[in-house]
Amino acid sequence: MINFAIVAIILVSSAIAYYSIMYNVLSSQQSKYLLNSANEFIYAFRSMMQDTEDEFHYLADNRVNEVFNSPSSKGKNIDFIFDTEVNDSTIIKDKIY
Repeated sequence: MINFAIVAIILVSSAIAYYSIMYNVLSSQQSKYLLNSANEFIYAFRSMMQDTEDEFHYLADNRVNEVFNSPSSKGKNIDFIFDTEVNDSTIIKDKIY
């Protein structure tokens, strides 16, 4: 009976220790993967936003009239462009998409 009690105590304590260690390791790995994924998303999003901003500045500085005279936008990152009145930005003069 004493041997059975000792074996049972050892098994229960080792199961609790194993569960505790595995829970901590898996939680740590999940947190690390989540943080890594968030950082990659932020990098990709900022890169895309920078490309879009660069393309817009190129179009705004160099080809404003040419863009509005073409039937569709040739931009890679820009889906639409609105040209508004100088005094009232709610009035759209021209658009391209």
